[in-house]
Amino acid sequence: SYDGSMMAGAATADGNKDVEDVASLKLSMMVKVQTSDGKSCWMCKQCGKQHQNKSNIVQHVDQHIEGIQYACEYCQKVFKSQGSLNGHVTQKHRDQHKYRINFL
Repeated sequence: SYDGSMMAGAATADGNKDVEDVASLKLSMMVKVQTSDGKSCWMCKQCGKQHQNKSNIVQHVDQHIEGIQYACEYCQKVFKSQGSLNGHVTQKHRDQHKYRINFL
């Protein structure tokens, strides 16, 4: 199950929701469904978009949440989706990100 770990850089513009609230909201905006060929997939309740991979729908529902923001840890530029932030980091901060080490 989704644990909210992808939400580490997320915040809302007004500061009213914390990471756990946003993660719960995202989970409430999707549902697992059966396709006509008998396979299961995840569907966005807002627009009906479907993906076999749950993480794709988790990222997709960002576009439907008003005020969600993802800030770049290197330059503080703000993005509407996790995917946009990831693309930015890959393109603009490749060297910094490549040598980053996380200690637990």
